[in-house]
Amino acid sequence: MSSRSVARAYEERLASPPPEGLSPDALAARLEVMRVAAAVLSDPGSRDLYGRSLKGANGREALLQDVPLPVLPGALSLLQECGEAEAVVSVGTEALRQRGGRAFASDVAVCMALARCDLGRDAMARRP
Repeated sequence: MSSRSVARAYEERLASPPPEGLSPDALAARLEVMRVAAAVLSDPGSRDLYGRSLKGANGREALLQDVPLPVLPGALSLLQECGEAEAVVSVGTEALRQRGGRAFASDVAVCMALARCDLGRDAMARRP
């Protein structure tokens, strides 16, 4: 993946409207996660280091490495937008057990609800 393609993907995601129902803090966290991801993926050395760190991880650990709790709703939103609904539900369920406050819980619940809608839509599409 070239720096140009990372920049293009970043710009496309910025241009897409975020999910409705998220707090301003979650929307800011979503932007921060995108900014950091674009910075890491644009730099070949950082991208290589990140790629190597994922080789030892699996499942959701590979998707959500070292995401601070206040930024988690933004990361979950992006994962849901990218089709990682099962990861959103799994990580969101664990996150709701944390003490993140009312707005945090609401943002996680919104992401989980959207992910469950995605899972339901996919299940309906598979039905004969």
